[in-house]
Amino acid sequence: MKTQKKSLVLASALAIGMAGLGVAQETARFTPRRTPMRVLVLSLASLLLLTSCASYFLRKDCEKTNWFQYGQGVAMQGKRLSGDERVKQCEAAGADINGADLSRGFKAGMASYCMPDTVFQNGKKGEFFNVEMCDGEQPRFLQKRHAEGVKEYCAKSNGYSAGATGRKYNNICPKDQEAAFMPEFNRGRKTYLKATIENNETRITEIDSNVVGIDRERIMLLTQLSAMGDGKVITREMKYDPITRSSREEVKVTEDPETARRRDNLRYDLERKQREIETKRAEQETLRKANRELKTELATL
Repeated sequence: MKTQKKSLVLASALAIGMAGLGVAQETARFTPRRTPMRVLVLSLASLLLLTSCASYFLRKDCEKTNWFQYGQGVAMQGKRLSGDERVKQCEAAGADINGADLSRGFKAGMASYCMPDTVFQNGKKGEFFNVEMCDGEQPRFLQKRHAEGVKEYCAKSNGYSAGATGRKYNNICPKDQEAAFMPEFNRGRKTYLKATIENNETRITEIDSNVVGIDRERIMLLTQLSAMGDGKVITREMKYDPITRSSREEVKVTEDPETARRRDNLRYDLERKQREIETKRAEQETLRKANRELKTELATL
């Protein structure tokens, strides 16, 4: 009887313990885990470091800019500086922008942009004209010169050349010219698309060959790393213990500094080769994506 009671007590205790364990597990399962403060701090520090590095390189790049030429180029596109994205980015990065050069360049570009011959040439290249850029000029005369240039661009005889440049049609031609212009433009566009697709395919094949060569170098480095061994140096020394009045052997395991240096260099080279391969594959994927889009457009022409 005593044995049976002991068994029942043990069984009950075990059941209670298992039930408690189950509750604890379920509680842990549904209780959100708190992210350690150290992890949060490190993540924030990493993010700030990356942002700081990106801002630093952008600032340095901005400070290399020839702001006179940049301002001139913005004006020659028929745009205002107030909406220019690069200027905004450089200002946000804290770059030292030469505002005087930027302003002088913009004014010089605007003066050139509003010249009748420039307006005509822009129209002849199939570019739109922003008459609002030309304060104080004769807007009707400039618009007339632009229309004369557009008329030459939209001539049937210019259609093939315009399409073969690679620039997409921007609906600039008058309706009375567009019907004759577009078949020739599309013919030139097809030539451009086929040549670009072929060049991309050639580059994709070249990248395959490049990757094979880089991967061969990577495998050689990996073989060298594997053949190095652990580079451990074991030293044994007998030491006398005055407490026990006995000697005992002390073993020290260290790594040869030269071996450690060589191993680090090999690992660095391996990582570099892997990054090279990844960069090449990324370029390949970009080219493949571009070709898919070009082939889709080609099928519509």
